[in-house]
Amino acid sequence: MVERASDLNIGHKVLFPGFLKGAALNRIYDMADVYVMPSVSEPFGIVPLEAMSHGVPTIISKQSGVSEVVKNALKVDFWDIDRLANGMIALLRYGTLWNSLRKNGNSEMGRLSWDNSASQCISVYRKTLGKISSARRISPPMMEDPRRLRRLHTRLDIASDGTDLDLPAEEFRTASHRLP
Repeated sequence: MVERASDLNIGHKVLFPGFLKGAALNRIYDMADVYVMPSVSEPFGIVPLEAMSHGVPTIISKQSGVSEVVKNALKVDFWDIDRLANGMIALLRYGTLWNSLRKNGNSEMGRLSWDNSASQCISVYRKTLGKISSARRISPPMMEDPRRLRRLHTRLDIASDGTDLDLPAEEFRTASHRLP
């Protein structure tokens, strides 16, 4: 890619820094006009989140895991290089679009946090345990204590008929429950 950028006489406009951290990374984000991640397969890209939190308008591939989480980024199929190029050009030409993704992306990142993610997981556990409790007639005092829910890191397997339950027995024993 470095050679290609040089061949196209755009090497002075494209940066290939290698690994960066700390202040050097922050300076790069401050210099960036657009962040592009045309990944073929990225389970979850933290770097687009970093770029958005620095107010850099972002383009990601629809195939990346992060595309399921963020709303304020342009999303393109990784193989559609024309749309990718059009997205980059649009962001650089149209200030309204650039400002919108910059502002809204940064704001969106302010709402994403590990605490919010943990709260959402706890909510899912509570809903699931509530359904299990009512189906099995088990009172759910463990739902009142988030510390216990955080320790409930094993999976819940509920068969389609709702009869199969794979929970750690010690979790229920310590809560004075017995599985039927």
